[in-house]
Amino acid sequence: AGQVPVVFHVGGTTTEDAVELARHARSLGADAVASVAPADQPNDLAAAIKHYAAIGGASDLPFYVYWLATDADGSVTPGQFLEAMEAVPNCAGVKFTDTNFYKFQQLIDLSHGTLNAITGPD
Repeated sequence: AGQVPVVFHVGGTTTEDAVELARHARSLGADAVASVAPADQPNDLAAAIKHYAAIGGASDLPFYVYWLATDADGSVTPGQFLEAMEAVPNCAGVKFTDTNFYKFQQLIDLSHGTLNAITGPD
């Protein structure tokens, strides 16, 4: 029997907490880390980039970012999200928590099938 990869969720109240948790996950032997968007700005793409880049840069582990929850005005497109996540070190994929699977399919199509996506609304 093989080993099952373990992904540690490192989302915290602050970016600093999430960065510390990502480093700790690495020290414990995690295979990857994942995090939600910043708690105080969950639908702000610019804030998410800054938050995710800090977490991704905290360790060399593959990092799964969370798709932004449906933002108030629906202004973040799957294309904008994918482009923005190019700035995130170690971005290995996305945890898609939206119920809009049309957007999910757009993410897959725009990534030309290379996006490692985990689905399931939380």
